[in-house]
Amino acid sequence: NAAIAFAGQYYEIVIPNGEFFVNKPVTFKNHSKIRFEGGAIVANSTFVGEAVLYCDSLDSSNSQGYGSGYLLHPYIKALDDNVDAIGLCLEYIKNFDVTGLTTLGCIKGGFRQKRGYGLQLTKFDITAPVVATATLSDKLVAGLRIDTTDAEVSMGAVEGYGIGVRTYATNNFTHVHCWGLPNYGNAGDKLIMAYPFVSTEKDNTFIGCYADSPDLLDYNGV
Repeated sequence: NAAIAFAGQYYEIVIPNGEFFVNKPVTFKNHSKIRFEGGAIVANSTFVGEAVLYCDSLDSSNSQGYGSGYLLHPYIKALDDNVDAIGLCLEYIKNFDVTGLTTLGCIKGGFRQKRGYGLQLTKFDITAPVVATATLSDKLVAGLRIDTTDAEVSMGAVEGYGIGVRTYATNNFTHVHCWGLPNYGNAGDKLIMAYPFVSTEKDNTFIGCYADSPDLLDYNGV
């Protein structure tokens, strides 16, 4: 966090090869430039916070820097699939670029954008925790959730969350693949996806997307 704050809008932060364990969110601004060069942020079993990697706000002092920020190849992992948080959460962004996102095992979802507009998210892989679906307190968490508008989302996969993609309005999705494993009605069944895509408002577009393996979440009580 200190390095990201020091870099501000002018310098790029590089996360080198290796695993970096955290027990609280790593935060950045809309203008932050962060490149992962083989490194991974790993939330450990004592992690507390809404998201492992978190864009907490715009920087009001940066009047000309909006839209200059990016995250390149961020890799976010929950230790032992037991972290009750989102992988990457953007609280408020404008025209922000996320390329090559990987999240593994975050119980509250892999990615969420809460405010702002103009997200560019491409080449991503978001995977649910490999635990029994029946043990999750909320079985209909979205792996990828966008609560805003004007996003361009392309060339990615969401695996094993109750909802693959949940979107608000006027967002564009191209070649996004959502899938889960079969529900056999056993308490130990994992990675069950009930709804590959959920649109809560109008004017979302889906081009070449694949709603793969939707299932009955409550089959035999699971």
